[in-house]
Amino acid sequence: MRAIGIDIGGTKIAVGLVDDGKIVKRHVITNRFFGEPQRMVAAIGKAIARLRAADGSSMVAVDDRVGDGDGDGSSGAIGVGDAGHEAAGSGDIAGIGVGCPGWVVDGIVYDAVNLGISKFALEDVLAEVSGLPTRAENDARTALLCERRYGTLQGSVNGATVTFGTGIGGALMLERRLYRGSFGCAGEIGHLTLSGSDEPCPCGKIGCFERTASVTALVQLAKRHGLKAEDGLAVCALAKAGDEVAIDVLERYTDAAAKGVIELVMLLDLDTVVIGGAISRQRKLFVDSLRKKVNLHLPRCRVTPAAFANDAGIIGAVELVSKGDARQRASDEIL
Repeated sequence: MRAIGIDIGGTKIAVGLVDDGKIVKRHVITNRFFGEPQRMVAAIGKAIARLRAADGSSMVAVDDRVGDGDGDGSSGAIGVGDAGHEAAGSGDIAGIGVGCPGWVVDGIVYDAVNLGISKFALEDVLAEVSGLPTRAENDARTALLCERRYGTLQGSVNGATVTFGTGIGGALMLERRLYRGSFGCAGEIGHLTLSGSDEPCPCGKIGCFERTASVTALVQLAKRHGLKAEDGLAVCALAKAGDEVAIDVLERYTDAAAKGVIELVMLLDLDTVVIGGAISRQRKLFVDSLRKKVNLHLPRCRVTPAAFANDAGIIGAVELVSKGDARQRASDEIL
């Protein structure tokens, strides 16, 4: 099955054409659309059109009057077939799956604080723009679906994904079923309130886990200690080069990350925690250190980097398409 998978993040949006679990083409957009979901979807629609043009699939109409951030970013109405490219059929693309941070229920993003989005019908609007059947879900859950089918959650009974990025995302699989909770909020580990931080969070609470253990928090910690680092990978590069301040910063950071993971595992008695996000590729500096600190208290829990790292969100989003109406089946189906 060929489908489009989309992974929306706080700093970038990755759009990929997936064929049988493999990304064959991708397009990455800088996310400059905080608080502007209509413009964000317009940019995604154009990225989809470019991917399909490069692949030779049928084009879908995208209104060229809508700014996508490549030029002056001017906004306008989103439409299909009334301007721009000529509309055509969906070709051999089965549909679109999209993972978005925050509280996503029935295709609606009710609250995504790191994107400035509230009560936005992402699924319906993207389906209108693209002309393709679309399914939307929380991004940590799409990553879990990928790791369950192809990666490190194979064989797990009770597991979780924890993704470290602009914020911290989490998803749960309990008794081999994707667990969404009563209102679709289960797994929001980034907004657990932990001791050790008095920083306000955009969600309105004080001391959320992601205020001390997201990659954003890592960069802020590094800067407070005088390091010139614009992202988490730069901090890791300094540590690899032997910078003692960077090494100390990473030690403090993994302490904070371990605290939240330990609480999650103790609450649910998980057998596996999969660590995602770009920083999960820093196996020795981050994942191995995190594992040791978690296993010091919980030796039977397996803590492992995501097999698909940043690709998990794209590939897992396509699983939503293959499952048909994922909204009805996700919580009932054994994975």
